[in-house]
Order: sequence, then C-alpha cells, then structure tokens
Amino acid sequence: MSKMNKILFGLLAVQAALMAVTWTTCQTGQPIDGDALHLIGFEAGDIIGFHVAAKPKNPGEEAEQVELAKKDDKWVIASADDYPADGEKVSSVIDKLVALKSRAPIATQAANHNALKVGAVEYGKKVMVKTKSESKSLVLGSGKGSSVHVRFDGDDDVYRSSGLSVWSVSSGMRSYVDSKYLEIDKDKINAVTLSNSKGTLTLTREGELWMLAELRRGQTLDQDKVKKLVEKLAKLTLNEPVGREVKPEYGLGSGAKVTIVHTKDDAAVTTTYDIGTTVAGGDQYYYAKVADQDYVVTLSKWNTKQAREDGIEELLKTEEKKE
Repeated sequence: MSKMNKILFGLLAVQAALMAVTWTTCQTGQPIDGDALHLIGFEAGDIIGFHVAAKPKNPGEEAEQVELAKKDDKWVIASADDYPADGEKVSSVIDKLVALKSRAPIATQAANHNALKVGAVEYGKKVMVKTKSESKSLVLGSGKGSSVHVRFDGDDDVYRSSGLSVWSVSSGMRSYVDSKYLEIDKDKINAVTLSNSKGTLTLTREGELWMLAELRRGQTLDQDKVKKLVEKLAKLTLNEPVGREVKPEYGLGSGAKVTIVHTKDDAAVTTTYDIGTTVAGGDQYYYAKVADQDYVVTLSKWNTKQAREDGIEELLKTEEKKE
C-alpha cells in the first residue's frame, strides 16, 4: 500500500470513528440543556379523541385503523358508529402517550426517518391526538429495547422515549372494547333452539338432563355433548364491532340462528342472535348480531363453529353414530 493510500485510509477510519461516536452520543438521549420535556404537551383529561393507523401489511392494502372519541364523558369507537369503548383500556393508552418525554432529538435530518421507523415508507403507527382546541399528529417507530422513536408530522426532529412501545398503541378496535359480547350463565339456561344448514335442534332441560324434540326412535343423546354445545352457544367473544346498520351482505337472518331461554333476576329471559356470512377477504370471521343489541359485530370462526355446523348427529352417542 502506497504512503498516500495509507494516509487516505487513516483519514477514512478517523472519520468513521467520529461518525460512530457522534451517532452513539446522540442515541443516548442525554440532555443538551434543561430537563426532559413532555413531547405531546397535553393533559390526559383534556384529550377528547385520538386516531391510530398502522402501516399496511402490503402495498395497496387499506391500513388497519381506529378512531376513538369522548362523548358525554364516555369513550366510544367513532369509526364503528360510536360503539361503547372500555374506558380503562383507552385511558391506559392515553396515559402512556402523554407521558412520553425526551430531552434532545436523536436525529434532525429527514434522511434518517426511515432508518428510525418514523419515515414516509418505514414506520410503526401514525397517531393523532386532539383536545377541544388543538390536535397533534405523530409518527411512532420501534426504538432500542423498550423505547420508541417519535416524530411529529411535518417536523424532521426525531426523539426517543421509554415507557411505550409501538405495539402497545393498537390500531385494532378489539383492543379498546370489552371482549365479552354475550355471556349467559349455563346453569340458568332452560331451553335452546338452534337452526342452521343441518336443520333445527330444540333442546329443553328437565332437571339435570337435556331433551331433544327432534330425537328419533332408537337414538340416545350424549348429555356431555349437549352440555358442551349449550355452553358454547351461551358465550360469544367479540372480534370487532362493525356498526349499527344491518347490510344485506352480512347475511344475517339467512345463516345460523340461536335462541336461548334463561333465568335472570328470577325472571325468564329470551336471548336470540344470528350468525351471518364471512367477512370479505377470508373465512376467519363471521358477522353476528344479538337481537336486542344495536350493533353488528364480527366473531371468530371458532367461536361460531358449533352454531354454524352442529346438527343432531353431533349430539348422539358415538357408538350410535357409527351404527
């Protein structure tokens, strides 16, 4: 290696070392001056709405997103016709957002945005938070360890803060609602009617035993199977709220129908719900609606499997099915 090449190589090494030191020092998040500041600058109690959107999984796909609003001191899913939200779950996310602190930016150039996952191409979540008088939009990206990178929309500065991860700010509606869509005490159920593509099952309980009106001569019910079916039909776990409008494409009224007669507060109560068609784009979720509730929701295929597929054959003793 020539003397000139050695000199150039040495200068290059020094430059690289200086860049590494500069980047590492900047990454530590140590203050340039003063104490750490709250990045958003809002009080949790002043926030009346926020919107979260995730990066689409594939180009051209619609981003998963949710919009929440505070109405009459209660949180609702504004993007699902004001479906009631779980206030504690919403407050937990808001508290973490307003607690974000940082002293100095770790990057000030737009060229670093995508590398820090807060760019136009690479990012984790886009969040908008608003009060009655103003709103702020920020981009969140995964940082080192449990930290998160934060960039305000239209600003080149990128901050790093701890106490929050990109994944804890969900863009899915299911993260902000009570997952118990329907739950009836199985021990207080007196009768069940199930109608689906296999026909109708009319079950009534007499003491500890279940009777089936459609049972034919020579057939015997498997009591354990009946009890498992009744228990499954009495508990529905929400995937996501859809909205108030019942659209034809939901298939409600033409799929499975369940009617449960049960006792509540010493009175007889009848609860009816419909399972419709699958949500477009797959077979993982089905539309559903409880008759006395305002909203259409989606449920998982596993949660609705018995309602959609069970007939008399699934309730008989195994040896009789084989014969």
